[in-house]
Parts: sequence; C-alpha cells; structure tokens
Amino acid sequence: SLQRTLAEHGQWLPIDPPFAGATIGGIIATASTGARRHGCGTAKDLTLGASLVNAPATLTKSGGRVVKNVTGFDLHRLQWGAMGTLALLVEVSLKVSARPPTRAVFAAAAPDLASAHRHLLDVAGSPLRPVALAAYDGDDATAVRAALPASLPTGAVVLVGVEGPRSFVERHGRDLPALAERAGLAAPVRLEDDGATAVWNATRGLGERRSGAIVVRIGTRPHDL
Repeated sequence: SLQRTLAEHGQWLPIDPPFAGATIGGIIATASTGARRHGCGTAKDLTLGASLVNAPATLTKSGGRVVKNVTGFDLHRLQWGAMGTLALLVEVSLKVSARPPTRAVFAAAAPDLASAHRHLLDVAGSPLRPVALAAYDGDDATAVRAALPASLPTGAVVLVGVEGPRSFVERHGRDLPALAERAGLAAPVRLEDDGATAVWNATRGLGERRSGAIVVRIGTRPHDL
C-alpha cells in the first residue's frame, strides 16, 4: 500500500522484505531484508527518525524528518531487529527515492548453489553495480522459476537485479553474459519492469514456507560463506 501511494508521486521505498505481507513495523522489528539490500541498504539505512514509547510510557524522539536535520546518535536504530522488546514504535520517518526509469532482472541457471555463489562473487567484484544479487536452489529455486521463462536450464537460479537509466541497464546486459560464460553458465535471460517485479514477488514468501524451521542469520564477508 505504501509503495502504491509513493508511486503516484514517482517515488518508492527501495526495500524488498522477504515476507509477502510485511508491514513497516514488522520490517523494523525483525530487521527483515531482501536481495535489494546489496545496492540500496536496509530499512535501517533509510530511516531518518522515529518516535517511541518506552517501558515507563515515556515518549521519546530520535533523528528528524529530513536528512539535514538528523544530528547526534541514531538511537532509533536500536529498535531494528529488537522484536519490539525495547519500545513501541509510534512514528517513523523514512527516506524515499525516485523510482528508477528501468528495472531489470538477469536470470541464469547454475549447476549448484556453490557455482551460483562463485558467479555472484565475480559480478560483485566487477565494475558493474547491480542493486540485487541472489541465488536459490531446491524448493526455493522451483518457486522462483514460476516467474522465469521455461527455457531456463535446470539447476540453481541466479538473479542479478539492475535498476536505473536505460544505458545503465544496457551496460549490464552487455557485460553479464561474458561473466556468466567465464563461470561456465549459459547467458542470462533478461526480464524488465513488470517481469522483474514478478521475479522479486516470487522470492517473497519463501521465508514463510520455512516458518516451522529454525533460521539462523549469519553476518560474514561473502567470500567467507
């Protein structure tokens, strides 16, 4: 609903939470992020300020409503991932961006997840600047393939998201096939705008399918994975 309202003004909040029914409060409480964090950061990075009610029922404020007014410590960032245990979030100010004129996803298939990961490391280390990098295998890959062309070979699914001017997307379209060939992968297929949106929508809800599992979030350098 927020994205639809912002779209009327040519803007958006560049986050893609992994849960289809995510709310702003839920994203903050759980520190949920999606693949777009590679280029746009997380909701925490886009937060300018917040109003909170703490345990003694005291209203506190941190940050501001515009970038130039944000000074001092970003105490409201303590709420991100706190599961609502530190305070109740009353109001939050977020930094929105202009909607990119072109959005694309370059999808390729890899023999296994390790090969997909190596390819994404090559992309991340290249002069290219994608906004999202993601790889899926098993049931997750099957779910994502529902939004991809049937001609995509079997195996793990590799997604490279690109957003920006047409020339920026075209640069990725010229260079990504060479990187894929170096990794032993077939040339990626390109999906734009509504097609790209359908791909990212297919990735939402994957976490809900694992709701009965114990999920551990690990923060590390990509090469250490």
